[in-house]
Amino acid sequence: MKNVRRNKKNQAQILKACIKTPNHLEVRGPVEVRQGVHLDIGSNVIIGPGAVFYGDGLISLGNNVQILDDFMVFASKSAGVSIGDNTLIGPRCYVNDSDHEKALGSDIISQGIVSSPISIGKGCWIGANVTILRGAIIHDGAVIGAGAVVKGEIPANAIAVGVPAKVVKYRE
Repeated sequence: MKNVRRNKKNQAQILKACIKTPNHLEVRGPVEVRQGVHLDIGSNVIIGPGAVFYGDGLISLGNNVQILDDFMVFASKSAGVSIGDNTLIGPRCYVNDSDHEKALGSDIISQGIVSSPISIGKGCWIGANVTILRGAIIHDGAVIGAGAVVKGEIPANAIAVGVPAKVVKYRE
């Protein structure tokens, strides 16, 4: 997507320009698409108010994705974030494919950034206030409980909760 000056008046138009197919996109309130981010949006997507898309990488939303209020996602050029079809993301979730290096002997602020792709599968349910960190892979049909922090891999159809997120059972 071409870099364009973004302001509150053109956010919905920017999002609509990212749709892969000419089907429905519903933007339910003000959203922010920061300069440099690349969006690939499927059809029949709903994005709640307060969503923020930023970074210089690709953020891919599949078909029939629903994102509730105050979602924030960062994607770096070297990694990216993919959200599969028919996935529901609760309010106030945070997804970030990057992290600071933490070597001893140097201030963290002066160190580099490390990035790893994030993949959220098809048919997942991400509860409210979930944080998804770099390198996370959430397989198809998984449920992530409210307030969880996900780093690593969550198997298909698993229900994971806690900090860090741990599988407590599987969908029946």
